Amino acid sequence: MSPPNDAPVDSTKLLLSSVRERPIFESRDEKLLMATQLEVTLDRFYVHLPLKESMLGVRLAQQARLLRANVDFYPDDLSFMAAVIQLSTGIRDPHTRMVLPEPWSALRAYLPFLIEEYFDDAGKPRYIVTKLPPAMDLGEDFVPGVEVTHWNGEPMHSRIQRLGRSMSGANYAARFRAALQALTTRTLAYDLPPEEDFVMLSYLGKKGPAVLTHPWLVTDSLIPFELQPEPQSRSATALGMNAQAMQVQRLKKMLFVPDRLRRELEIAAGREHEADSAETLIGGTAADETVFPESLSFRVAETQSGKFGYLRIWNFMVGDEVEAFVMEAERIIRLLPRNGLIIDVRGNPGGVVMAGERLLQFFSPNRIEPEPVSLRCTEFVRLLAERYDWLEPWRRSLNLGVVTGELFSQGIPLTSVDEANSVGRIYTGPVVLICDAESYSACDFFVAGFKDHGLGKIIGTDRQTGAGGANVWNHELLVEAGIEGSGLKYLARGASMNVAMRRSTRVGAMRGIPVEGLGVEVDVHHRYTRDDILHQNVDLLNRAGQLIASGA
Repeated sequence: MSPPNDAPVDSTKLLLSSVRERPIFESRDEKLLMATQLEVTLDRFYVHLPLKESMLGVRLAQQARLLRANVDFYPDDLSFMAAVIQLSTGIRDPHTRMVLPEPWSALRAYLPFLIEEYFDDAGKPRYIVTKLPPAMDLGEDFVPGVEVTHWNGEPMHSRIQRLGRSMSGANYAARFRAALQALTTRTLAYDLPPEEDFVMLSYLGKKGPAVLTHPWLVTDSLIPFELQPEPQSRSATALGMNAQAMQVQRLKKMLFVPDRLRRELEIAAGREHEADSAETLIGGTAADETVFPESLSFRVAETQSGKFGYLRIWNFMVGDEVEAFVMEAERIIRLLPRNGLIIDVRGNPGGVVMAGERLLQFFSPNRIEPEPVSLRCTEFVRLLAERYDWLEPWRRSLNLGVVTGELFSQGIPLTSVDEANSVGRIYTGPVVLICDAESYSACDFFVAGFKDHGLGKIIGTDRQTGAGGANVWNHELLVEAGIEGSGLKYLARGASMNVAMRRSTRVGAMRGIPVEGLGVEVDVHHRYTRDDILHQNVDLLNRAGQLIASGA
């Protein structure tokens, strides 16, 4: 249901200082339970354990054992939680994160402005305010376009780099992007609260250097994502996403474009009534609006090289409606100009793997080969596969792997070959893909498939994607299997954990290479300009248009 037109989407605001004293744990046993479940999950099920221990030079399961053994040495809840978060972010895998118990899991901290980065003509990074909430007045001098130079007295670039060291991204660019987001938006289900109750920003206003002081705010009214798959449905077991980034995407929409969020809720309510077509659901706007506005938007982009189709894929979180999503994407693509298409997946945190992989066929003259995924060969993973029928294709190789000492099972795709080629090519013009280091997980599958099948050039505002090469499960799915002797138990009061369970590997010329930790390298690197940040990516789209027009 959508809120009334005159109701604020975010109706509750608290000062961060007013919630700091809320308890995190109710007992010592809760802390022990969390540490134990982290250890068990990493040691017995986590698919990337061998890779991460090699790449990072650490023993992750041993770190979790020490956390459990030293639980009484932490003087308070916050210090213990800081140790848990430090361990989980140190894995450098946003798939595999601990989720705090209630009420913290429902809280999001934010500042009422957005700051983005661009590079000046000398190649120096600069940081400007790009968005304020509607009707927000922070003074006539603090408006979109002003440059922020210092954060609490620290130069901006230094502040973001330092914050990035505490982020969980698989590569430097991913951690830097996450830190830039965390400057003004935090999901307290995954993060400790900001260290300060308020911030002091030094900025260059119209009248010269100035300082803005503003408190951190907290909300618990984030509107949930509509398209959640049913538990143990095919989509629920084939998710690949950064859940924290998905929440941040939602929070920013609630703060800065609430009217768009209301429209999404209206259309989502219409989808529940199973409208027959886009025309019946969104009426006369079907030529420029989509029935999946949470995930898609499109238009004709005017560039210096001509007019081209532009398709933005915000995420692949389409719940159990993969078939409807694929059909809608096909409808949109057929509406766009045939002389060239720009697909933009920047900031896409993933979703349902099949939703992304099934779109590749629309641009390929050849059959699509979906990426295979493998489980880690342990005795407990083998027993897990015996409990769930949907893991039957991996059982034989898991049984053999436990005997032979193979690290991973046979690789089998989540998207069937038939599904990946059910429609075939519908767009014959040149295609360019735009991504960044926040293009993650199911989006990594999509970008890797685009490159491995040679579907077009890839432009990146970073040099590689977010490097999330896995299918992620919730801890509860492991517990529900009821494996005797596994040590798995439900966490308390809404606490949870996400874990990477099936790793993906590339196909084509990169066959067998893991995506995790490496990502997909782009063909052309583009640094944001000031005009990009303030004027709808104008220089980035011109660069894409040049590639299309040149036939590169």
